[in-house]
Amino acid sequence: MALVHGTPRLGNKDDAVDELVYIILARKTREDAYQRTFDALKARFPSWDHLVVARRRTVERLVHSGAISQEDGQPFRRLRTFAAETFGQLHT
Repeated sequence: MALVHGTPRLGNKDDAVDELVYIILARKTREDAYQRTFDALKARFPSWDHLVVARRRTVERLVHSGAISQEDGQPFRRLRTFAAETFGQLHT
C-alpha cells in the first residue's frame, strides 16, 4: 500500500512533545481549530518549557480560543505537571 499510496504524514510532528500536544488538541476538536490552536501555542511559547511555567489562565485562553472548551484545558495542566516532574525541562 505504501508503494501505491505513499506514507502521508497526516499532520504528524517530528518532535515527540509537539506530537503529544498536537494529539491532546485533536481530541474532540475540529481539525482547523486544533491546528490553529497548536500554531498559536507554538507562536506564544518559544519552547514548551515556557508552557510548563506559563500562567494557567494564559494557556486556557489560548486553548479556549481554538474552540476547545475550558474543561479540555485540563490535559494541559496535567501535561505541565507531568513534564515538570518527569523531565524537568521540555525541548523545542
